Amino acid sequence: MQNNVLEIAPSNPIQDFRCGTVKYFNNKTPAGALIQGVNGLANTKYGELETDAEDAFVVAFLTKH
Repeated sequence: MQNNVLEIAPSNPIQDFRCGTVKYFNNKTPAGALIQGVNGLANTKYGELETDAEDAFVVAFLTKH
């Protein structure tokens, strides 16, 4: 599931149940905030490429200063 712009109210708007491995990428609110996919049964957020890339950037930026 990728490249969606969603304006929704629930705290975990994109959830899957009993689906096996699901990949989420680049799903955002109209304001540009990232929406992560959630495993509905375990209530845990999936990691995704965009989040990993942002984390790596922040760590690299902070270690240079």
